Amino acid sequence: MDRSKKQLISFIGSALATAGIVFVSLKILDYGAHSDFFSLDRQQIFALVGLAFVCGLSNVILVLAWTNVLSFFGVSGSFWQSFKIYGLSQIAKYVPGNVFHLASRQALGAAAGSSGGSLVKAAILELVLISTAATVLSVLLLPIFFNRFPTLYSGLVLAGLLILVATLLTRYLNVKIVNAFVCYICFLSVLGTLFLSVLMLLTNDLLLSASKGTILSSAFVFAWLVGFLTPGAPAGLGVREFMLLMLLENVVSETELLRAVLYCRIITAFGDIIFFVAALVLKFKRHV
Repeated sequence: MDRSKKQLISFIGSALATAGIVFVSLKILDYGAHSDFFSLDRQQIFALVGLAFVCGLSNVILVLAWTNVLSFFGVSGSFWQSFKIYGLSQIAKYVPGNVFHLASRQALGAAAGSSGGSLVKAAILELVLISTAATVLSVLLLPIFFNRFPTLYSGLVLAGLLILVATLLTRYLNVKIVNAFVCYICFLSVLGTLFLSVLMLLTNDLLLSASKGTILSSAFVFAWLVGFLTPGAPAGLGVREFMLLMLLENVVSETELLRAVLYCRIITAFGDIIFFVAALVLKFKRHV
C-alpha cells in the first residue's frame, strides 16, 4: 500500500473517531444538564477507584501474553523487563494515530537488546491474536442480532471457537502462542466485566440476568475491537463509545449507558496511568 493510501485510511479513521467524540460529547452535555448525571456517592467513588486499580492490574495479563509472543520469536528476557517496556510504552496509545505505543515498544525493546525484526513480528502477531480473541468473544452478541438465538447457544459457539483456535495455534505455531491467546481472552473478559460492573454500580442494579450481563460485557469487547482496529483513533476514543450506544440502545437506557461509558473511559485511562507509574517505578528500582 502506497503512502497516499495509508494517509487516506488514517484520515478516515481519525474522522470517524472525531465524529464519535463529537456525537458522544453532545449526548453527555445534553444529559449533563440533569444534576444527577455526574453525581456519585462516596461508596460509588471508592468502588470506581478500586475498579481503576483492577484495570491497571489487568495489564499484567498483556505483559504475560507479550512475553510468550516474544519467546516464540526467540527473544529472551525476564518478565520484569517486559513489564517495564510494555508499561512505559502502553500509555502512548492515547496519542492520536493509535500506533505510537507500538513504535515506543519497538524502540524500548531494541534499546534493551532485542532484535528489531523479532519485535516487529511480535507486534504483528500480537495484533492478530488480540483481534482474534475479541472476535471470538463477540459471538456472545448473537442474541442481539438474532432475537431467537438463545444465550446458551452463543456460549456453545464460543466454546467451539475457542477449542478450534487453540487447536490451530497448537498445530501451526506452538503452546506459547496458545498461552498468549488465552491471556488475551482473559484480558478482554476482564474489560467486559469491568464495564458491566460500572454499569451495575451506577444504576444500583446488582441483579442482572446472566444473559443480559453476557450481552453487555461482550458488547464492550466488540466496541473495543472496532476502536482498536480504527486507524487514527487514540485508544479507540469516540469509536468505542459510539459503537456501544448503537449496540445497546434497546438493552439499556441511553442515560445510564452514557454514564457507564463515560466513567468506564475514565477508569481505563486511570488504569493505564497506574500501569505506567508502576513501570516507571520499576525502571528506577530494578536494572532490567
